Order: sequence, then C-alpha cells, then structure tokens
Amino acid sequence: MDIVRKSLFVLATLSGLSALASPANAFSFISDITGKDLADTEVTVNYQDGTSDIGVLQITGVDSSGVVKTDWDFSVSGNTNFGVYTFGYTGNKLISSLKINVLPASAIFDRILFPTLTPGTSTGNAFSSFSGASPTQKIYSGTVTGALEDVATSLELVWQDGFSDPLLAFVADTDGIEGEIPDPEPLPVPESTAIIGLIVGVGSCCFAVRKR
Repeated sequence: MDIVRKSLFVLATLSGLSALASPANAFSFISDITGKDLADTEVTVNYQDGTSDIGVLQITGVDSSGVVKTDWDFSVSGNTNFGVYTFGYTGNKLISSLKINVLPASAIFDRILFPTLTPGTSTGNAFSSFSGASPTQKIYSGTVTGALEDVATSLELVWQDGFSDPLLAFVADTDGIEGEIPDPEPLPVPESTAIIGLIVGVGSCCFAVRKR
C-alpha cells in the first residue's frame, strides 16, 4: 500500500510539472488590424555580399507605419487583411533576401485563405506582389503556442539572382496578438512513456527498500 501511495505522489508531481511546462494560452488573435498596429516590426535586408541592414517600423499615420534607411525604405498601410506593403530601394548592391518579422509588433502572418485553422484568425491572404521582381522563394517561418500551420511570425522573400528594382509592392495578411505574447519555443513536455517508466522505476525502488 505504501508503494501505491508513493507512486501516486510521483504521478501527481509529474502532472504538476507538465502543467507548468504547458501553461494555458493567455492571449487571443485579432483579425482586424491596420498598418499602424505593425509598428515595431523588424525588417532585415540581406545583401549578396554577406552584409545586412535592419530597420524597425514606427507609426507614420492613422493606419500606417514605416522605416526609412539610407538605401531603402519600407512601409505598410491600410487594413492588413489585404494590407499594401512597399519596399523602396536606391542602393547599388544586389539584395539576396528581405525578411519581415512581425512578432515584435505582437502580430503574425495569416497565409491560408481557406480553411481558417487557428482559432481567432480570419481568412488569410498569402504574399502576392504587383510591382517589382517577384521573389524566387517566399518562406514563412516561426510560430507561437496555440497556432497552427496557417500562421507564421516571419516572412522572408528570397531572390536567387538578386533584387535591385527601385520598388517592390505586395499584399499579405497579418493578424494581431492580444494579451501576453506566447513563447515561440515552449519547453518540451515529457512523453507519457517516459513518465510511466519513471513511475515504474520509483515503484521498483520503493519495493526493494520495503523488501529489505
């Protein structure tokens, strides 16, 4: 009987640790935001020579935000369900990629039109350019706890032969995060088999001690 009590104690302890490792979501998604809400977004321009330049969006209007650097500028305006993003370039070096990280702005990209997978998000809209050289690759990456494969925290546009056009204009959908921003890399929860094995091991030890 003593062994059973000890095993149940171990199980309860492990269940408590598992709950700590997987806290309940303290946030929700907002499908209706504007370019103003994307202030603090990090934009990274990577050049083919291996160098890079980073800019952070600031509020520029009632529904817009942007950043101006020496050789380039980036802005977004309007409702971001179909928000217009513009990237202007006046430099001489070829650009290998442009990465947009919206998580610092408490936002995520919603890239699937239908069906809506992540609760709280609406129909998404994947990247679509209407001015400038289209990227060779469009890479969505990063996630948050509770989100499914229809959302991502970053979008990277890659040009295999380099980008040097004076203007890139495109649309993409972003949704906001309301509440505490979740950890993008939560701690792993022990597998059930590992927990069971640990309980059996503790029970065996208790039995061995009792036998002595």
